[in-house]
Amino acid sequence: MENLIELEAAVLDSPASDSALLEEFEMAPTKAKPPEHAGEKSHVANWITAICAITVAVVSGTLWIAHQFSVLDKHISRVETAVRIVGAKEGGDTKTLIDEALQVALLDSKAGRIDGAKAVLAAANRWITEQNAAKIPATQQSFTTVLEKYQDLAKIPALSEPTHDGLLNLAEYRGTVAEPPRSESMSFFASVEHIPGGGIYLHDGSLTGERALVNSPQGTDIDGFVIKNVVFKDAVIVYRGGPLTLSNVTFINCRFIVPNSQRANELLAAVVQQPSNAQIS
Repeated sequence: MENLIELEAAVLDSPASDSALLEEFEMAPTKAKPPEHAGEKSHVANWITAICAITVAVVSGTLWIAHQFSVLDKHISRVETAVRIVGAKEGGDTKTLIDEALQVALLDSKAGRIDGAKAVLAAANRWITEQNAAKIPATQQSFTTVLEKYQDLAKIPALSEPTHDGLLNLAEYRGTVAEPPRSESMSFFASVEHIPGGGIYLHDGSLTGERALVNSPQGTDIDGFVIKNVVFKDAVIVYRGGPLTLSNVTFINCRFIVPNSQRANELLAAVVQQPSNAQIS
């Protein structure tokens, strides 16, 4: 404290006159004054930099938010679909459950989630097999709706095998619940004729049992056949992909041995749409 008082007294009692102080000030070096517009340019540059940074931040933030909303929308869509599936299962409507599952498989495949699509397809195929074993009645419209979804899935090469399995299960299920047509001619053994140039014409009657018409070690091979007004019952139908014509044909409780091919899938689709009509060549 004493030192501060002494310093103050020394300054106040300084012998230097005002003129001397002024002279000393004038002789002291002065700092260069910046150009008049330099500060303004620097200020503008800073503002431009700030605006650019803000713009980048806003755009980046907008894109991120848009991406998050897109992810959220997809998630909500999948959750809603899952809820519908669970609701259908809890309500005991397995046909609706199968239909919803196939729709999920289609959405998964379009999104590139092939493994997920295969898993859902496997579940749908299993449910169809269970429906078949329990002989649960279903309308033709129900079969047609499911068939159309399988046909859409069949266009995706990566899903070829599970889709074919599903079509096979669906065709056999359709045959399990099919009713025989009311016609007196169906009580007779179908007529068999050889077609000039090759092929068999099978018409107007029925074939019952696995060995009703055995032309292969596995059962009834219908490659090259023209079949009209015929009912197959409890038969093993073999098809290898050759030309085939079906006209008003019914398959009741039949088993099918077919390859995984476009033509075989056409036959299975025709079986689902009973009575079956198809021209496969």
